[in-house]
Amino acid sequence: MKKLFVLLFVLGLGLALLGCDLFGTTTTTVTTTTTADDPNVYDIANAADLLAMDPWKNYRLTADIDLAGAEWTPIGTDTAPYSGTFEGQNHTISDFTITRSNDGYAGFFGYVTGDIKNLRLTDVTVNVNPNRAFYAGLLVGYLTGNLTNIQVNGTLTVNNAAGSTYAGLLAGFATTPVEQMDVPTDFIESVLRGCRAEGRLTVATKLFGYVGGLVGKTFNVELNDCRSTASLTASAETDRLYVGGLVGHNYGGYLAGHADAIERDPFVLTERCAAVSKISVVSRGTKALVGGLFGYDGLGHLEDCFAYSEITAAGALLSVGGLVGESWTQTVLDSVVKSVVAITPSEGQTVTYGGVAGFFEDSATAQGARFLTQSATVPTVTGGTAVTAENLASATWYQTALGWNDSAWYDSAIAVLDQYSYPTE
Repeated sequence: MKKLFVLLFVLGLGLALLGCDLFGTTTTTVTTTTTADDPNVYDIANAADLLAMDPWKNYRLTADIDLAGAEWTPIGTDTAPYSGTFEGQNHTISDFTITRSNDGYAGFFGYVTGDIKNLRLTDVTVNVNPNRAFYAGLLVGYLTGNLTNIQVNGTLTVNNAAGSTYAGLLAGFATTPVEQMDVPTDFIESVLRGCRAEGRLTVATKLFGYVGGLVGKTFNVELNDCRSTASLTASAETDRLYVGGLVGHNYGGYLAGHADAIERDPFVLTERCAAVSKISVVSRGTKALVGGLFGYDGLGHLEDCFAYSEITAAGALLSVGGLVGESWTQTVLDSVVKSVVAITPSEGQTVTYGGVAGFFEDSATAQGARFLTQSATVPTVTGGTAVTAENLASATWYQTALGWNDSAWYDSAIAVLDQYSYPTE
């Protein structure tokens, strides 16, 4: 059953903020108080309370907090992850900066195994120069828990001179910890639900790059009603680069390898998600996979999704798609993409480009994908069904072709297409 999906996109990009170490010159001892209704939940009302957080406790935000450009140290590490529940109650934490590498993790949270809910982060600036594998997001660097109703905006810049980079405006890497499961029937995927990200993301990495408007890389994670509006610039020097308007590299195949042992569909779903993105990629390494929604999708299932992308790609071995750069055993239902693509390959290099995907593995299907390309670059890969600008401007078409019977869904889609028309050059 289709649920209400409202596309409210603003193609505004995050601000570059000047940060200062507001709390670095003093030491404050704070005792947070438990809530009256639950002694296991601690209230946070100000910046001092935030600084006093322990990584294993449950917290509830009771007020908006402005950090006034402070240098922030992420909460949670790989050896002491944040394992509690953080309930934001729709309050906002604003204006903080991260310029330190912090042992490989950047974000308001560094490493999270718990859950974060109903939180807003605004005017965030992350600008780091690591020399190792690095995980960066405005909210969280590395996540194995769940996110619900999160909104972030800001700028994220990573110049990684020596390692691989996982970077997304919301999260760097989100995964379901399948290694902790004894049998496939124990599998319960981590879920990102109702999350929004807006801003500018710039990544230059030595080795592999996983870059997404929402998340850099997802591994067996369900994405439900998530959206991103982003400007993405990415380059890799020696290895592969995965760049997507929503997710750079998405893999959902844990259950597919155990289909005979489970009593459920053997895929992890991406449903009612959308991305509006302007993507610029330079591949100096082995290959770049670039798409308006996913750079790479393996054993995934897309349903009721939408992507609007402007993609510029240059360099070695490019696979570019309006929806997905490379599709490996992916299914697509009732999804639509509009894209304009400009590709400049290196001399003698191979380029594949498609309105839906730049490459389809033999068992991948895209019968449920509709696409419109408005580009001087001619698609070389077929798949999906081509539609017209008139189709995308018609509410009736969304109802009959896609089954989008919620008026807010297709009315908003039409509004997005009207507002963000492609340049004529």
